[in-house]
Amino acid sequence: MPKSRFASQILRLTVGLTVGLTVGLISDDFAAAQNNSLYQAEDQLGRPIPLTMQQSSLVYSAAPEVRAFQMQDIVQVRVDELARMTSLGRNDSRKNAQFNSIINNWFRLNGLRKAEIDQMPDGPPQLRGSVQETYRAENQLETTERLTLNIASRIVDIRPNGNLVIEGHKEVRINDQVWKVSLTGICRQQDIGRDNTITSDRVIDFRLAKHESGTTRDAYRRGWLKTAYDRWAPY
Repeated sequence: MPKSRFASQILRLTVGLTVGLTVGLISDDFAAAQNNSLYQAEDQLGRPIPLTMQQSSLVYSAAPEVRAFQMQDIVQVRVDELARMTSLGRNDSRKNAQFNSIINNWFRLNGLRKAEIDQMPDGPPQLRGSVQETYRAENQLETTERLTLNIASRIVDIRPNGNLVIEGHKEVRINDQVWKVSLTGICRQQDIGRDNTITSDRVIDFRLAKHESGTTRDAYRRGWLKTAYDRWAPY
């Protein structure tokens, strides 16, 4: 490349840089610097807006509005109850008794109106005996029962402090098998999740009643005579 052409290009580049710097210095008082913040926001007048989570977070989601519950609204109750009982008992009793009795005085009836002392010509009667008694009882009981189900319950009352009184009933019939479950209790509004569900361990004064009938229940159900005997057993 000729030296004259190379020199002309260097001259043009130098002149261009000089002109650009001069124009930038002159217009500095009139142009605002660019804001390089990723989170800072400005209003229509160019004034900065306070930083918020909605502006700065990429995964921000607004909190759901607090639901206002009303009478007869439906709430899902998830019941998960585990009952376990273990009982061991043993009782041993032994009794030995001996008695020897002599009757020194006795009376007899002389007619229907007069009683007189019997002289006992054959001597006083005696009574001798002994009693031996042995009693042993052993008892062992272990039961485990778990109930897991969901019951749609109705709000039947709202207390002055906002607590909800709920009541639910459920009946399941499979052929001749019948399950009837009922529950009542009191819960707080904030304990009910977004899916309109509350677990039974968050319900106070929780009462659950289960009634079962059918052939399966009849297989292990005690009869009325056995029930009465177990309740009023003399020994």
